[in-house]
Amino acid sequence: MANIDADILYDKEIKVLTKTIFPKDSLLRGFSKELNLDALSPLEADVTMIEKVLHVDVKSTGITSKVKFDMESQDLDGDLIVGGAKFIFDGNLDKNVTLDNQVSSLQTLLKKIHTIYAFEMPPLDGDMKVTIVLQNKKDISLNLYSNELIYKADRTTDHILNDTMISLGFSDGVLKLNRYHTTFQKQKIFATKPSLISFKDGSIEISPLWVNDQLKVTGRYIIEEKKGEVLAFADTFTLSHELIDLQSHIDIKTKLDGPKTAVNGTVTILGGDIHYNIETKSFASDSDILIVQNMKKSGSSPFMDNLSVMIKVNTKKHLLYKTDEANIRAKADMHIQKAPKGPIYVLGTAEVLKGSNYTFKNKKFVFKKSIVAFTGDPKKPILDIVAIYNSINYEIKIQVTGDPTAPNIVLSSIPSLTREQILSVILFDSEDGSGSNSGDEMMKMMGGAMAKSVLNNVGIKIDHLSLGADGSMEIGKKISDKVTIIYVNDEVAGAILQYDYSRDIKAVISTDSESSAAGIIYKREFKNFGELKEFR
Repeated sequence: MANIDADILYDKEIKVLTKTIFPKDSLLRGFSKELNLDALSPLEADVTMIEKVLHVDVKSTGITSKVKFDMESQDLDGDLIVGGAKFIFDGNLDKNVTLDNQVSSLQTLLKKIHTIYAFEMPPLDGDMKVTIVLQNKKDISLNLYSNELIYKADRTTDHILNDTMISLGFSDGVLKLNRYHTTFQKQKIFATKPSLISFKDGSIEISPLWVNDQLKVTGRYIIEEKKGEVLAFADTFTLSHELIDLQSHIDIKTKLDGPKTAVNGTVTILGGDIHYNIETKSFASDSDILIVQNMKKSGSSPFMDNLSVMIKVNTKKHLLYKTDEANIRAKADMHIQKAPKGPIYVLGTAEVLKGSNYTFKNKKFVFKKSIVAFTGDPKKPILDIVAIYNSINYEIKIQVTGDPTAPNIVLSSIPSLTREQILSVILFDSEDGSGSNSGDEMMKMMGGAMAKSVLNNVGIKIDHLSLGADGSMEIGKKISDKVTIIYVNDEVAGAILQYDYSRDIKAVISTDSESSAAGIIYKREFKNFGELKEFR
């Protein structure tokens, strides 16, 4: 197992000097393949007893320790260095013994410990300071502090916890979480009320666990049977964030039965304000475009395979989105569903209430009752949005239907106007802007830009929109900073690939069922003449 050389010296003091070497064929190597005995070999120990005070010095490649223990007073102090991480401890065995450790990089520490004992390293990094106190030889308390903890979910995704503090104690089979706080994605999660988790009679009991001092989690899990039930309840749960202030009633039950997990319940939104800046949103992208670097490895999670969900989400009072340009009120009535081995579906509607409004260039668009219907994939709802603009002489209606990735946009007015005249009224308060050919071309471009802006500000992404006098339409989406794919809805449907070489020069390749073409477009804006010209 091991070769041990020892020298024992006895005079006024007792001293034991040992040197332990683990040979290549040591039986211990077969006992634990994870333990790297070469990092511990040779292991040198110097044990000295002077007037009932024990001094222990241990040294090897991977571990170094110095300990001083007074056998009469039970006082203890020393340090332990493992893989470069230093743990300092001191105190009295009959009272309290404190162990302190502080590291600037968890990943560096884990890698160093891994050289001694091989284990699957968690994808964690960040700084951490830990204090552990042993009280009366049986009770343990722990305080953890960290400025930043990083959990790397995959190659491109980091979950970061800022300003983390945990204070807990363990005594007589009861884990007491005294208090905690952390910040995740600018949302503070905390509890000042104590939470209790008990381990007794082969079961784990939560009674209770607090989240933000409002959400009360209780439950029981039988370890041997692998069965349990967890309840989460809050009469009023407040979510306060830079994006949203929300008050909700939460009543959710989770049942655990072996590998199966079933979540059922209701979340009722009592009211709140949305602060999210729509200008900085992300949008649904074309499902035909795949970014290989962001694709995750195939394979399912056993937990997700065995998870079933049925949660109702509704609103008691409307949600309010209010900015200098928008005053939008919305209500929701939806279900979140998932069957075992199935995807997550969102079913139901989000309703934009009648009277909500949006202002574009000092022109107010008032919403009629509008619906966003969810039929499964939350990224692909069905739109039915109607907004009205009243000019001096006309009532103009903008209706958006269909899929957010390819919406149908219908413009109409009372009295009746052409599409270009409607855009002219919106831009210039007059239908006369669509009179000349150059004006028609200008309206084709500027009208598209205006419509893009309006639609973008209600959450529909269009990178290119061009409206023709003959009812034709071009809708495009950028796939990079310089490349845009444009779908043309004309007498003959087709597609255009556009490359923006500079602000004024573009290269285009167009194709349809009848022909294909390539060309260079030079565009220059003559501000003094108030028109746009293109040279092809």
